[in-house]
Amino acid sequence: AGTYAETVVIDTEMLSLIGADSRVTMIDPPGAKTTSGLVAIKVNSCTNVLIKNIGIIDAYDGIRLSDADSCTITSDSFSGLGNFAVYARSMFSNITNNMIFNLNNGGYCVQLDSGQNTISANTIDSGSYGILVTTESNVITLNTIKNNLNIGVYLNAAASYGNRIETNTVTGNGSWGVYLAGPENRAYGNIIRQ
Repeated sequence: AGTYAETVVIDTEMLSLIGADSRVTMIDPPGAKTTSGLVAIKVNSCTNVLIKNIGIIDAYDGIRLSDADSCTITSDSFSGLGNFAVYARSMFSNITNNMIFNLNNGGYCVQLDSGQNTISANTIDSGSYGILVTTESNVITLNTIKNNLNIGVYLNAAASYGNRIETNTVTGNGSWGVYLAGPENRAYGNIIRQ
């Protein structure tokens, strides 16, 4: 437990970073949250990393997965960030059961730039954008995505195809609840309302 003023860099296979609870184990990297490149946790070129029960506050980016496959981000909280909560350039990763809130002066709460990931059972509240997907074959399910300034779930390119958006609650978002730009995406069983 405690608040750690540092950036954590993980480049080791099968490593687990587990806090006592996201309310008492926090990472607050030194510097202003408007400083590009100020990241709380970087996972670089490794697989099967678990990040659990960590609170991330006042960073520019929360967690960045870079060429890091089969990772799990679960039971973490993110608040007051300048840009992303989670950026994933990874495959076969799970982003589940996290609390993401108060990012409304930043970019996307969650951005997927690789395929075959699952985003499930998260609460994404009061960001600028909720979830951005730029690639194929991801599953977005059982999330509560609300009160984002612009778009709740945004599949924004021709490369974002074959994704499934199912059984989410998407409410009170600014421009659109769900915006599908790519082909062969499926959205069903969602509750979407302003």
